[in-house]
Amino acid sequence: MTTIHTHGSAIAIRSRSQISSAVNGWAMQGHPKRNSFGTQQQREYHRSRLQEATLAWLLGTEWNAMVTFTFNGERGVSYWTASKIFGQFLTRLKHVALGRKSRRRIPMAPIVEDSKEQLRQCGLTMDGREGTHVHCLFQFPDDLGAYKEVMPDIWRGTAKVCGDPKVYCPNSTEWFLPLDNATRDIYTGYVLKYCRVDTLGLLYQYLHLEKAS
Repeated sequence: MTTIHTHGSAIAIRSRSQISSAVNGWAMQGHPKRNSFGTQQQREYHRSRLQEATLAWLLGTEWNAMVTFTFNGERGVSYWTASKIFGQFLTRLKHVALGRKSRRRIPMAPIVEDSKEQLRQCGLTMDGREGTHVHCLFQFPDDLGAYKEVMPDIWRGTAKVCGDPKVYCPNSTEWFLPLDNATRDIYTGYVLKYCRVDTLGLLYQYLHLEKAS
C-alpha cells in the first residue's frame, strides 16, 4: 500500500447520480441532452466515426479511475484557464505522489467540458449548467485509495477557482470513480460525448497512454 502525504485544501467534482444517469443513456446509445442542472432529456444518438476511433484508441490503456475536477463560479472558465490550472495541478500531483525527481508518468486522458469557448461554439450559455469541469481518466500505478485521499487537497490548493467537493458533491466521494473491465469502456465513451466532430476538449499536452499488456 502506498502512503502519500500532503498539505492543502480540496477538489472539484460532480455527484455520481448526475454522472451515472448520463452514462446509462450513453451506454444505450441515447445521448443525454442537458437542459438544466440535474435534469436530462434523452434523444436518439449514435457515436460518430471520430468518437468510435478515439474510444478504441483510448481503450488501449487500462484506465482504473475517472476523476472529475470542477471550477468555482457560475460563469465558467476559458479552455486556456482550465488547461493552465490542470497542468499546475499535475505538477503538484507528481511531486506528492511520485517525487520531484521521478521520471515516472501517470497515464491519463483529461478532457475539458463546458468551457466558455465550447459553449459559445455550441450557441449555449452557462445558465443552468454544471459549470466548466475536467473529466480525467487515470491509470494509477499504486493504491487508488491513497490518490483519492490526497487529490482533493492538491486540486483545491492549486488555484482559487478550483472547486470544493464539499460544495459541488456534498456528503459524497463519488467524484472519484474506480473503473474495471465492466465499466472502463462505458466511462471512456462518456468523456467523449462532446467529441462528435472534433477532439478539441482533449488536453493533448497532458495525454499519456500506456499500452495494455
